[in-house]
Amino acid sequence: MSLPPDPEPDPPSESEPGGGVPPGSTPPAEGSATRGVSHNETVPSPRWANRLVQVLMVLLLVLVLVFVVRHLIAFIAGL
Repeated sequence: MSLPPDPEPDPPSESEPGGGVPPGSTPPAEGSATRGVSHNETVPSPRWANRLVQVLMVLLLVLVLVFVVRHLIAFIAGL
């Protein structure tokens, strides 16, 4: 299966014979090299939000440990 030919050939570029670029022009690869280099500054989250996340993580850990210990005790008692 072959693809249909392009309806329009690529537009002529500003390149010089031999693949060079005329003075003052930016080659296509160079134009996108600096895109996305800078980073956006973010606002740090408030301290209470960090504490809330820590407390929720500890609470989840305690609940998981209680669940595991209860099941271990039930398993041992069932033997």
